[in-house]
Amino acid sequence: MPEPGPDALADRRQLVVILRLVAATTGRLLYGEVIDVEAGPTGRFADWRGMTTAVRRWLADELTDSPEPGHGPAAHEPESHVEH
Repeated sequence: MPEPGPDALADRRQLVVILRLVAATTGRLLYGEVIDVEAGPTGRFADWRGMTTAVRRWLADELTDSPEPGHGPAAHEPESHVEH
């Protein structure tokens, strides 16, 4: 596969997030937290649906033109499975 040119790389960026998970010994997800490596904790969750919602919210926030990571419009959407 050929290497992408400089123009192709200009439209891309790497995003890094940490998922801190607490699981029961049975493998059941108990709760967790999404942590942006630049902005710190961005959301807590209590189940799988909450985890995917929190990650999607973080990603939407990162892809906006917000001046500060973790402070775009998606960071303030209500969701019953996610805590801010």
